[in-house]
Amino acid sequence: MFKKICLAMAISASFLHAMDYERAKGWRELNELRLLVAATQGSLATVKYLIASGVNVNCVGTESAGAYVGASPLDCARKNGHTAVSAYLVGEGAGEVSE
Repeated sequence: MFKKICLAMAISASFLHAMDYERAKGWRELNELRLLVAATQGSLATVKYLIASGVNVNCVGTESAGAYVGASPLDCARKNGHTAVSAYLVGEGAGEVSE
């Protein structure tokens, strides 16, 4: 009986760890998408906030990012003529990511 309880606890702990990982991955991808959208729209305040919150300045849109697949925040800002956002991103260490 004790072995079954220990096994059940180990399985539960592994499951919870996997759920925490997926939740963290989901939040990371959501915040990266927010950064891509903010850069596209030229929202410097939002870009600053997200980067200060730890979002990767060189993130690249994944397949879940829809129209932003393969784009970096710098790509998005430059494509839409947002020079202030582009300058800030470069100052924060952003580099070219697209082809």
